[in-house]
Amino acid sequence: HGPPAPGQDTTRTTTATTARLSGPSQGAIDSIGTCTITITGDVEETATYEMSPNSFNSDHWLSDDQLRDSFDFMAEVYPESSFEERWDAGIPILTLFQLRCADPEDMSSGPGVGVITSDNNKRDDFPMGPGTHPVAGFTIFEVHGPAGTVQADLTMGDVISFRPHPDSGNLVIERWDRSRLVGHITFDASENFTEDGREVSVRMEFDIRRGGAHLGCD
Repeated sequence: HGPPAPGQDTTRTTTATTARLSGPSQGAIDSIGTCTITITGDVEETATYEMSPNSFNSDHWLSDDQLRDSFDFMAEVYPESSFEERWDAGIPILTLFQLRCADPEDMSSGPGVGVITSDNNKRDDFPMGPGTHPVAGFTIFEVHGPAGTVQADLTMGDVISFRPHPDSGNLVIERWDRSRLVGHITFDASENFTEDGREVSVRMEFDIRRGGAHLGCD
């Protein structure tokens, strides 16, 4: 991929439907909902995808046993603290909110949007429930940002990526309980690794039901 040639049409619509993803050549997925990405500006594109249980992760949607098992599995990452110490301090065991909207059969194809809580968030900063969380930006190797914020990114295939402008949008959670997550995120972004990178505005909507990977929920 690369910048379009002068006069080249940059408008493209990509729709990953249930039928396409579940067809004989693709193999069925365990759909937990859908997400839609709308890109405007120097790139015009819309994509709708089915979402698999791997599309969303959150400590809030895991049981105590699942969290403890996850902590034990990741023990080498947390050599300095016990499960109880992290829990009592409100520090996430895995993540408070991590969502990826992309083709579940090939997440490196087409447009994709990722969202994750900034690293200074504790459980009280990012509770399960409706709320608005500013987009603090994104760096490839770090997710530093103030408490209550999220990091985001936009990719176009496995080569092109865009970095959000800090404070250019918000993650808006309209519903988040033990059975469902509904909301959207908006941000403006610049293309990475180019001198004259393209500028875009992004909106991603999502509607997720608790899936098989989240059976720890009551």
